[in-house]
Amino acid sequence: MIDLSIGKELNDKIAIVTGCGQGIGNAIALELARNGAHIAANDLNITTATTTAEEVKKLGRQSLVIKADVTNSEQVKSMVEKTVQKFDRIDILVNNAGIATLGPFTQVTEEEWESHECECEECVPLFKVCCFANDEAEGG
Repeated sequence: MIDLSIGKELNDKIAIVTGCGQGIGNAIALELARNGAHIAANDLNITTATTTAEEVKKLGRQSLVIKADVTNSEQVKSMVEKTVQKFDRIDILVNNAGIATLGPFTQVTEEEWESHECECEECVPLFKVCCFANDEAEGG
């Protein structure tokens, strides 16, 4: 278990965690929940996102499962709208979603390498949509 030593400052904060179906995203979602946050669990794999959401509920926190591709702006907007609809706001955004090629590094093709280049470009639209959603929820 990861110990972020956050305490309960996150009590009732609302977090979207992208790519939370497994690995680091799952660990982040559960640690945020252990520290009091409610989780909007996003992943392309609805089964693993649901498993994470169920684990969040076992920790006594609320969760929402959202299948969305963070590279698709319409799906991102929908994810944010669903989160705000359920929780009224978004306090925390964890841009964890990513893609990876499995196998030995020496066997990764140039095309595969380039497809992973600068995935952070996809984070900006998600961040902007979350900011606008919070402004609207606060009436401004």
